[in-house]
Amino acid sequence: MTWYKDLNVPESFGFLRNQVTPFRIKTPDNGGEVYAWHILPIELYRQHESTLLSEPSGRISEMSTRTAFRLLRDDPDALLVIHFHGAAGTVGSGYRVPNYRALSAGQPNRIHILSFDYRGFGYSKGTPSEHGLCSDAISVVDWAIGVAKIPPSRILIFGQSIGTA
Repeated sequence: MTWYKDLNVPESFGFLRNQVTPFRIKTPDNGGEVYAWHILPIELYRQHESTLLSEPSGRISEMSTRTAFRLLRDDPDALLVIHFHGAAGTVGSGYRVPNYRALSAGQPNRIHILSFDYRGFGYSKGTPSEHGLCSDAISVVDWAIGVAKIPPSRILIFGQSIGTA
């Protein structure tokens, strides 16, 4: 569970320092934002560990300034799994952290994970609703394609429970 743990400190969930970059993705309605984690594949992290460790940790305001972002954007072989978790909880709840590791394990130097909290959960702003969930999902995919410049052919959407809707 995420009780008494700060989502801005992913190391408290068993990740290596700066393996996860917490950040926000804007949504089009009422200045909303969803809270997200970009999780580097473990072998890619190890290849760039000294550079990653030199950066500040915790939630950042501009994702594009980070080494982790550039490793995703600039690698033509990188794959991005967008993880739509189940209802309630946060990106760090329950079995989600082991799921991220399992999703990346097939190619641990190539598969990045992007997970986010739906509005009204974790550090995401707003009130949960069907419309809001759809807006959040579209905003995250738009961020991956438009900001991170990941072509749709390199994106896999993985959903669980309400995340499959």
